[in-house]
Amino acid sequence: MRTRTLAALLSLVFVPFAQSCQGSSFWREALNIDRATVDFTALRDGEYIGECDRGVKARVRVFVLASRVAEIEILEHGTVFGKKAEGIVDTIVELQTLDVDTVSGATLSSLVLLEAVGDALEQSPNGH
Repeated sequence: MRTRTLAALLSLVFVPFAQSCQGSSFWREALNIDRATVDFTALRDGEYIGECDRGVKARVRVFVLASRVAEIEILEHGTVFGKKAEGIVDTIVELQTLDVDTVSGATLSSLVLLEAVGDALEQSPNGH
């Protein structure tokens, strides 16, 4: 009886874990996200919209003023557990780069937001 109870408990814990690790294209895609190479010193003033969808979707509006990223507005971020990653946009504005650390515990959301911002800035005529 005791052995069956222990086996049942272990299957409740390990089977879902193994399935999520083994079959998830979600994380495999996250590891392939390239951070856009954007020249922050050559941006043209304006508003730019960027998107990324890697199972978690993000849509942002980036405001460039005086050739600097002045503000990043998150228009859409389809996540429940990755909300804390949204602070990454403040770091991008502060450091004027996409080469920032991801938020621990919200890596995928961090990467998706970075790629969405990169997508927006690549639309700036001199942002490439």
